[in-house]
Amino acid sequence: MIHRHLLGGCVAILLCLLPFASFGQRPTTEEILIYTNRWGDLNFHAEDLLALLRCDLARWKSRPGTPQPLSFGGFSMTYDSQRGRVVLFNGTDAEGTVVVSETWEWDGEKWTLEDTDGLSRRLGAAIAYDSVRHLTTLFGGQQANAMQQPGATQADTWTWNGAAWTQLSPSTSPSARVGHAMVFDSSRGVAVLFGGDDSDFLVLTAPRLGDTWEWNGTNWTQRAPAVSPPPRFRFAMAFDSVRNRTVLFGGQGENVLLGDTWEWDGTNWQQKTPMQSPSARRGHGMTYDSARERVVLFGGEVGVGFSDETWEWDGTDWTPIPATSAPTSDTWAMAYDSTHSEAVLFTGESTHVYDGLPGCSGR
Repeated sequence: MIHRHLLGGCVAILLCLLPFASFGQRPTTEEILIYTNRWGDLNFHAEDLLALLRCDLARWKSRPGTPQPLSFGGFSMTYDSQRGRVVLFNGTDAEGTVVVSETWEWDGEKWTLEDTDGLSRRLGAAIAYDSVRHLTTLFGGQQANAMQQPGATQADTWTWNGAAWTQLSPSTSPSARVGHAMVFDSSRGVAVLFGGDDSDFLVLTAPRLGDTWEWNGTNWTQRAPAVSPPPRFRFAMAFDSVRNRTVLFGGQGENVLLGDTWEWDGTNWQQKTPMQSPSARRGHGMTYDSARERVVLFGGEVGVGFSDETWEWDGTDWTPIPATSAPTSDTWAMAYDSTHSEAVLFTGESTHVYDGLPGCSGR
């Protein structure tokens, strides 16, 4: 493919050389040769070669983090769009030996520890930012016992305003749980909560939950859809604000790893039947990219081992993205930073961002 651009009195030609790939597969890189011609004609010479760039189709970019959260797992993330901050509630220390209570915020450049004692120690809670009431809502999780080890699951509701946690007292509430997921449906002004485990974040054979609840800022309401996803925990959800759908993928079911895709429209769940899909997994990260109108999924435990795959959901099908510099880890959480138009991924020890756009570097 040849593109001609008039730059002053010169003609610039960009010649993109796609690497060989099997039919039907998306190439992983583009080679771009940039030429100019001193005479303004179309007779090109070797001496007119100015630069050779290697452009990746998509790239995960590592962000320095000193200081930054360090966690073995059980953390949750959301994005406060009013203040332009990713909010992370950390559940364990770096070795996984102690349950902690740490609230961190990411401003696009650095992490700041904002709170260490406003909320009781717990792991596996769910959080979502309420863009109507401008508060981050947290529900449940597995609280620490006297030895600071995972103890009883909780059924409490809290909000974070950027300065302090406040416990609320709704008249109705979901049962105690851990490993559930929650997103905010901005079209209806409610947080949507699904599933979880009623006993232990670390026990894969424990009973699962498959109920759907909504939070309106004051009270919880259990929904009774005609169809629901099978019970599960350690799955992921994201809210598609263009199609007004809550998207759910994967998780740990009743003694089986799940790889199904569901959508909630506020009335009922519908199982989707994409042509291709990520493999069954649990513990993956997922968020909605509002700039490109795609759900982005990364990582997860895939039975034996951990995935470093990036996938995108457009409402009809999943597409594997051959993103470069994908971080390796065994635990993940994601949130979309709409101020910087990028997904933020935290792995427990490092921070990465992804905008789905090519990244170029000289060679």
